[in-house]
Amino acid sequence: MGSAPVAHGAGSPPGVFRTAHFNEAEKNHLYKYSNNTVVTAKYTKVNFIFKGLFEQFKRVANCYFLVISLLQIFTDFSPTSKFSTAAPLAAVLAATLTKEAFEDYARHKSDNEVNNRPAHVLRNGAWTEVKWRDIVVGDIVKCISEHEFPADLVLLASSEDQGMCYIETANLDGETNLKIRQALEATSHLLTPEQLSAIDAYVEYEKPNDQLYNFDGALHVRSDAFSGKYEKVSVDIQNVLLRGCTLRNTPFIYGFVVFTGKQTKLRMNANNVPMKRSDLEKSVNRAILLIFVTEFIICTLGMIFHYLFNEANKDTYYLPLQGRDAVTVWLGGWITFLILFNNFVPISLYVSLEFLKFTLAKYVNTDLDMYYAPNDMPALARTSNIMEDLGQIEYIFSDKTGTLTRNEMEFRKCYIDRTQYGFGTTEIGLAAAQRKNDASGAGSIDSEKYQNKERAQFHPDPKLEFDDIRLREAAEDPTNPNHERVHRFLINLSVCHTVIPEADKVNEGEIIYQAASPDEEALVKAARAIGYRFLTRTSKHITISVFGKEYKYEILCVNEFNSTRKRMSVICKTPEGKIMLMTKGADTVIFERLRKPVDENEANEKERLRLSLVDMAEEGLRTLVLGECELTPQVYTDWFKKYQDASTSIENREDKLMAVAEEIEQDFEIVGATAIEDKLQVGVPDAIATLAKAGMKIWVLTGDKQETAINIGFACRLLTQEMMLIIINGSTPEETRRQLLTQADRFRSIIESKGVSEELALIINGSSLGHVFSDEQMRGLLLKIGVICKAVVACRVSPKQKAQVVALVKDNVSPKPMTLAIGDGANDVSMIQTANVGIGISGNEGMQAVNSSDYAIGQFRYLVKLLLVHGRWNYQRVALTVLFSFYKNVAYVLTLVFFCIDNGWSGTTLYESVISLAWNIVTFAPVLVYGFFNQETSAEAALKYPYLYLTGMWKRDFGLRRMLLWILNGVLHAVIVYFICRQVFWDAVVSPYGDDEALFVYGTIVYLCLFLVVLFKLAIHSDSWTRLTGAGFWGSVLFVVVVLPIYSMIHHILSFFSDIYFIGVRIYGMAMLYLLLLLVPIAAVLIDYLVRAIGRNFFPNPPHIVQELEKKERGSFMYDPKKLEKIEVAPVKSHSSDSASHSTSPLVSEKKAIELVSVSERKEGDVTVAA
Repeated sequence: MGSAPVAHGAGSPPGVFRTAHFNEAEKNHLYKYSNNTVVTAKYTKVNFIFKGLFEQFKRVANCYFLVISLLQIFTDFSPTSKFSTAAPLAAVLAATLTKEAFEDYARHKSDNEVNNRPAHVLRNGAWTEVKWRDIVVGDIVKCISEHEFPADLVLLASSEDQGMCYIETANLDGETNLKIRQALEATSHLLTPEQLSAIDAYVEYEKPNDQLYNFDGALHVRSDAFSGKYEKVSVDIQNVLLRGCTLRNTPFIYGFVVFTGKQTKLRMNANNVPMKRSDLEKSVNRAILLIFVTEFIICTLGMIFHYLFNEANKDTYYLPLQGRDAVTVWLGGWITFLILFNNFVPISLYVSLEFLKFTLAKYVNTDLDMYYAPNDMPALARTSNIMEDLGQIEYIFSDKTGTLTRNEMEFRKCYIDRTQYGFGTTEIGLAAAQRKNDASGAGSIDSEKYQNKERAQFHPDPKLEFDDIRLREAAEDPTNPNHERVHRFLINLSVCHTVIPEADKVNEGEIIYQAASPDEEALVKAARAIGYRFLTRTSKHITISVFGKEYKYEILCVNEFNSTRKRMSVICKTPEGKIMLMTKGADTVIFERLRKPVDENEANEKERLRLSLVDMAEEGLRTLVLGECELTPQVYTDWFKKYQDASTSIENREDKLMAVAEEIEQDFEIVGATAIEDKLQVGVPDAIATLAKAGMKIWVLTGDKQETAINIGFACRLLTQEMMLIIINGSTPEETRRQLLTQADRFRSIIESKGVSEELALIINGSSLGHVFSDEQMRGLLLKIGVICKAVVACRVSPKQKAQVVALVKDNVSPKPMTLAIGDGANDVSMIQTANVGIGISGNEGMQAVNSSDYAIGQFRYLVKLLLVHGRWNYQRVALTVLFSFYKNVAYVLTLVFFCIDNGWSGTTLYESVISLAWNIVTFAPVLVYGFFNQETSAEAALKYPYLYLTGMWKRDFGLRRMLLWILNGVLHAVIVYFICRQVFWDAVVSPYGDDEALFVYGTIVYLCLFLVVLFKLAIHSDSWTRLTGAGFWGSVLFVVVVLPIYSMIHHILSFFSDIYFIGVRIYGMAMLYLLLLLVPIAAVLIDYLVRAIGRNFFPNPPHIVQELEKKERGSFMYDPKKLEKIEVAPVKSHSSDSASHSTSPLVSEKKAIELVSVSERKEGDVTVAA
């Protein structure tokens, strides 16, 4: 109780809450809260050019070319046209900005559509239609069914009884199940404009934040017109309707606006995915810095030689060298060479990569092999920045539920008072039984006698296979000795939950259950099948039908589940008037809260239940323990006062509610336990086996018990019979440290060799991880043991621990590995964002994982093609695009350097300005076509021979060594091209008329020869030729051949480019030109061809062998069986004990040859060496 407070606006200091008043627009306006306009576009008409250019010049290369352009335009030191760099830079920027403009235009259209939607707002005592953008904090809004909420609202009243409404949060978190929201009790009766206009109240609430599942606030409403006192009413997330959610199955609601526009929780959660840069892009940036250093050294050397030449020839009468001061010579020379050699850095590189990665992302999005029809879910590349990282993954961190499994829960078994109900076993249970040589599996005893699905289910459920008639008989027959316990068990399942019943619009009389989790839905459906049918829910009551007879339970309080509590509880008043506290949760937390045993039987019951839980966990079943206790009215009343104080607290409400719940959730009596099956997704075992063959280490991080996690590991072939399991499950820091030290000492030889053993797997629980991450020494020990294991399973882990495990490997293994995290739920988001590559699976836990990921897929098995096919292709295509871009420009610039040696370092250019400008253009299309279409092996071969993926993991296609080889190759080709052409045409460089036309004749011939050389080089490295590849290759040649003479003939139109008068026509009349165009490219690339041919025939790598196998399968005339024979008899260094064995069978020998070469590729000292 109290007076109306002084409100604080957006500028209030931290920790001060906001206030919004009912029906006082002027007062709310003073606070200057955000308007309701939402802008997702990056640019406006005013800032597009400036902001867009600012973004582009964040790239070092663009800044470099800008400096070069300014030097060319505003100084007299440029040896080329003033616009030879500015023009291509402008083209690059224009292309990029055009792409940005198209993308932003789509965002603007979407924003305008949303901001101009109609809404009904209470203004001056009547409903007025306004646009969404005109809604302000403090407005009262009317929303009708099937419409989205325009802002964040506090629910005041609804058309439903007791102020309830149903909402769908799919736009917010991807969950399609309906949720209940409850109007404030103090306002739920306000159903007319007059009543709403007359209310005197204000809401005090939290500042804008991104917490979707929390809201702290309080409604202060005047209790009567005379006292001036206000009654305080709690407002929490159950009373709040968030923007983006949709009203369902409710004709209308009235809501009070608390957050608008960019301050709504939906917008506060937008664009919070961290930016990731690919490993290859980081290497490119380092390479560019190396190129800069090299260029500056060459420019400095050129400046020195330029000065020395000037000093030696300053008295030569026909050279204008007299009267030049030293500063002008030194500085001018350096700038001249900087401009002349600026193409050391390929200006088209970034544009090429953007086009290429955009296209590669489209390939992923349109791959029908990764389309999951049941959910209408295609593969989705949510970013194109890290496409090539998919081809270098070394560690995979995977969630279990919904990622490896279907997250479609089915009730299979339960335990009640010394009896386990339910027969049969799971595929995981069968795998466990086979390992124990128990062919019968679990639960086979007495199965025939009591197994009858029709008799076991009172309300038959075709999707539920539970067929133990004993459970229904005990529940239905009051004289059954187990009746009371079974009845309490089924009542708990029917009442202790947050499920919402919805009438089935297709099947009249049927009920659809909308649940926050598949587990809850499965348990409620199981109770219904047995005969305990959940019928209706209101804000205060739950109605159930027990074998046709209805009972109403008054819901007094719900303490909801969260990942910290690992349990939920309901306080209800039974039809008999008892106040019961019912709970269900993880066995570890429920066992801690059991009452002291009242007799020996109860003392033994906990151990019997524990053993039953172990049995069910070994079958891979998810277990929950149920408990209950009766509360006295006095205990409940005293506790509820504390609960009300906590629920009306504006600060730290969630923590206070958890503390209050902890007080009451004690002294439980065991009711029983449930066991739910979550079946493996189709193809998971094969997918994991394939990824393991590709050299990837797979770590499964799950919240399941140790036994469940181990058995699922065997079922999905993550663990094998041959593996030795290293188990770390210390309950104290000392015990955990001792276990880690013991295992580290045991496998010291493998750790010191930095190898990976195919026969080791690590199992660690969440408790031990908690100790590990609080101690630096234990972190190091865990890492040493983990990296030598082929597989790791972490059980009972929290979302925070998942991210910590990923960070431990990502940041501490050397050399830095590429990590991938995959999950399907909100609890996987931190792990997904921590890894280098994050994969979200669209499942039954909403879209939060997908919305936070880099890539989204519908099923775990699609990860195989995403990595082994798309990832490998992407890595190779991007790598060669980068290498080729540097190679061709190094070769180009070095011909200019060699010409400078011949012309006394005068800075004269060898090429006419426009032709020089066109270099990056005419070589742009061929390399892009290669990037779009090149396939070293087919998709089928990449999947059939997964170890091909190792080349990407080992970074064989891109690195400093490979970059230097390509650059040296560029140097070699420049030497061959320049000096052969020089030898042939040197005497013709000077025209008989003394002009420089002959210079550009010579330069153009060198240009054409070099152009063909780089194209032939690219052709040699192309593994697959298609019509489009040929079109890109020969189209570029045709473009140069046709455009060159045309350009040289229209010089008078382009008067500022007049140095190439008819040169394009004249050189085509030289017979020697055609001989050079034939011989020079052959001479230049002959060495490349011979090196590749020798390597392919005498030192083949796995892709070469697979290519030969593919030729054989296609019946290609190019297939050479001798290559495989040479490989087979070649001596191979191997870490495998059976590497020397061979088979006479052709198929086996081909496979063995690949295995041998694959093994020989491994290096001592690598983390990936087999132990």
